[in-house]
Amino acid sequence: MVAAVRCPNPKCRKFMLVEDTDQGNVVACLICKQAIKVPAAPGKAPPTAPPVAPAVLTKPGTGEDLMPIFDDDEPQFKVD
Repeated sequence: MVAAVRCPNPKCRKFMLVEDTDQGNVVACLICKQAIKVPAAPGKAPPTAPPVAPAVLTKPGTGEDLMPIFDDDEPQFKVD
């Protein structure tokens, strides 16, 4: 998602779009190169780490890995 920030330079005052990753950081105005402090989103911390991958499914009691398949004509999981 993007947000708009305005350059604080009185001679410039242009708006600029910034990404979520820039929240809480200082960026330079694309026109006049003035430093702009991008505020953090209220109630939301900037992203810090990627989400954790889901665990591998196993068949109970055997330790065999179940491999997901995405064909509507076959069962949802297939045992190798």
